[in-house]
Amino acid sequence: MKYTLVYNVHLRRKTAIITDMEEQIAETFIQIPERIDDYLVTDLGDNLFYNNQTLQEIWLPSSIRSIGTQAFLNCNNLKNVLMYDAKVPHKSITINKEAFAFCSQLTRIILSPSKDVWFNDGYAFKNCHKLMILTGKIHTVWKGTFFDCFELDRLTFANNTYWQDGAFKRCKNLKHITCLGNIDIGFTKKNLALLKKMKITCQPNTNIAELAYDGYDIRFEADSNTTSS
Repeated sequence: MKYTLVYNVHLRRKTAIITDMEEQIAETFIQIPERIDDYLVTDLGDNLFYNNQTLQEIWLPSSIRSIGTQAFLNCNNLKNVLMYDAKVPHKSITINKEAFAFCSQLTRIILSPSKDVWFNDGYAFKNCHKLMILTGKIHTVWKGTFFDCFELDRLTFANNTYWQDGAFKRCKNLKHITCLGNIDIGFTKKNLALLKKMKITCQPNTNIAELAYDGYDIRFEADSNTTSS
């Protein structure tokens, strides 16, 4: 390993937040360890890789519960973010404001399909034009979260997800969604128009299922963990 992790610790919880990297300039691949000096790594700090122009792929342990504000902002060569199984996984992850904004080459963010994905404020993936894959169960989606994600094809939403208007602005290829329960989208004209273009997999007896009566492309699944195809 040619780089050094700088971190702060929570002594009582025995956890660590990575706050900086030393000698990271030439690194194209980085794997964040699950533990550092016996502290469980749970957070990536704000601005951690801000404007890094060499990083192409990063592996994160499933113990990570938060990716900080602008942690990867303007990492123009970052293509893949992959999460590997940790001995002490966290069931959810929070992606903060502009965490991956302007990552123009970002293609895949592969998390555990059972991972709950939360967003804290908007524009997490703004101008990620090539982002095609984001796995996990998505919760609240704020305005601009996926702004200009032209290649994004499909997403899975947790029960009681909330969409703000403009969350998927100019996501012209988002054609498949799986809903594991109700979605609060306000049923505005913009959101209904977006849904009209999609193939939707959902559970019976949910508010999204009711759209089947209005001619929307709805497929019912008995198993809520099944993804649309």
